[in-house]
Amino acid sequence: MLARGDHGLDMVEAVRFDRVAADVVSAFPGVTLRSRPTTVTGDPVLLTQLVTNLVENGVRHNVPDGSVDVRVTPDDGLVVSNTGPEIPPDRVPELFEPFRRMTPDRTRSANGSGLGLSIVASIAGAHAMTVTAQPNPGGGLTVHCHLPPKTSRPERPTPCAEGSSST
Repeated sequence: MLARGDHGLDMVEAVRFDRVAADVVSAFPGVTLRSRPTTVTGDPVLLTQLVTNLVENGVRHNVPDGSVDVRVTPDDGLVVSNTGPEIPPDRVPELFEPFRRMTPDRTRSANGSGLGLSIVASIAGAHAMTVTAQPNPGGGLTVHCHLPPKTSRPERPTPCAEGSSST
């Protein structure tokens, strides 16, 4: 998945990002979703993987009885937040590096391989999204996938006001 995201997109289509998130969240009891219709252009398989990785990480790296919240809107893009352990702000960039985790044990399969956020960054980049993350006060992390700016359409010619001349 990391290589596929790094390769870029071969074929794209209009994807209802809010529906992708709803499908992913439905597989995770207790995860909340707030969304508005949001369409992006991209690869639906890769976008599903992006959301899945973020939600899985939010659930896996959480505290007992913690929460995971997912939001998808045209203005905010995708935002996934959890109530996990405290993360020092200076360590957040490391989380996006392959095989990096907050704990020193890098081989424990119960906590994943340490590729989740690097795959997210790769897929987001292939979709012209930017990814930011910040620790939450009291613990946990919020990851924000910002949608690419909408391409501007050429403006249609404006008719001249009555009584004015276009010559």
